[in-house]
Amino acid sequence: MTNELIGYQTTFNASQKMALYKGFGIQLLFVIALLSLGMLIGKLREQKI
Repeated sequence: MTNELIGYQTTFNASQKMALYKGFGIQLLFVIALLSLGMLIGKLREQKI
């Protein structure tokens, strides 16, 4: 009984970690996209002035 419970707990934690990493990766990509967009806008503003 305890072995089954422990096995379930570890698989649950692994799936939780995967979801966490996936969410973090998506946030990281979003931040990188925003930063590159900001740099692009900054360069365009410099060219206009």
